Amino acid sequence: MRIASMGHYVPERVVSLEETLDLFRHYSKPYHDGPALDRLLQEVGVYLDKTEFRQATVRASGEPWLANYLDMTRELIRASGVPLGEIDKVIYVGVGRGYREPATACALASYLGIRHAECFDILDACAGWSRAARLIAPHLAHGGCRHVLVLSAEFSRAPSLGLAAEREGGENAYRMRSLDELRWGVWTSTVGEAGTTTLFSAEPGAAPWFFEFYFDSDFHKYCGYTLANHRDFDFSRNLLEDEIGGAERFYAFASEIGQSIGQYFTEALRKPEIRPFVDESVIIVPHSVSIPPYRKLFRKLGVDQKVRYSFAEHGNTVSCGVPLALSKSVAAGEVKRGDRVLLTPSGSGASYGVVSFRY
Repeated sequence: MRIASMGHYVPERVVSLEETLDLFRHYSKPYHDGPALDRLLQEVGVYLDKTEFRQATVRASGEPWLANYLDMTRELIRASGVPLGEIDKVIYVGVGRGYREPATACALASYLGIRHAECFDILDACAGWSRAARLIAPHLAHGGCRHVLVLSAEFSRAPSLGLAAEREGGENAYRMRSLDELRWGVWTSTVGEAGTTTLFSAEPGAAPWFFEFYFDSDFHKYCGYTLANHRDFDFSRNLLEDEIGGAERFYAFASEIGQSIGQYFTEALRKPEIRPFVDESVIIVPHSVSIPPYRKLFRKLGVDQKVRYSFAEHGNTVSCGVPLALSKSVAAGEVKRGDRVLLTPSGSGASYGVVSFRY
């Protein structure tokens, strides 16, 4: 299996750290008097500084993001030389979506003119792209298919969800009613938007990809995006039942997730079967959730200069984080054919992976 082609679409608007703090001020002011508001904003700054958040890319008002994303994908397919009829599977891996069913992959394939490919979605929070690669590798290696298109369009900062980076429509992203709410609610402001497209193709005789995944399902409670009916599926009480009730809401407990990231990857990347990939890799791409846990780890391993942190420029782009950084590195000429790449994806604190391959 090889990556035949990959591309990315990044929206136009950049929300700086300064604007982010101003949005917190705007939405939180009704709940705090002057000194209390100042303290809240100071704490917000501390939280964001801990992740090294500097800015996020989001859609501008009226930006035709879906049309732009599809145009990028059409051009990528055209330039690859692969006929639409030879794309055997279309897989969508994004958390962002507009319908429960049918598969988002089915709708996007239709828009792209791919009518008879097998279409389905894979959902593993921010690790969706890497999980898709693992699942399709045997199909491409053993003749089950020729080409697989993996799509992700993480555009969830909609006013309808209260997540817009605007003065109207951003109440769920920037409204903090108490200092306690910061622990799990401040991280929505670091979410950015982007779209990525990857065309995987069979390559007889190619070196196999390396995959190792670790799971701890109990950690699902520390990061989530609830739906309005989530209570029907909460066999045990949600940690934030008193705060979010039955609403749709993104939340994350960064401290717990950061600790788990450090613990797993510290052990995994020192394994005899993995450490050679660390040393040989031209670039290393972690998940885009936060920089410090990974920087501490990769500095200890002496390879921090290889790491590409898309979080610094785009924020947490969810399932696009890993392929976005890889796509940009390929476009910049940092990765060439035959170079080894190492990926360290994670999803909601419940899944972690090490993926290595020759581009």
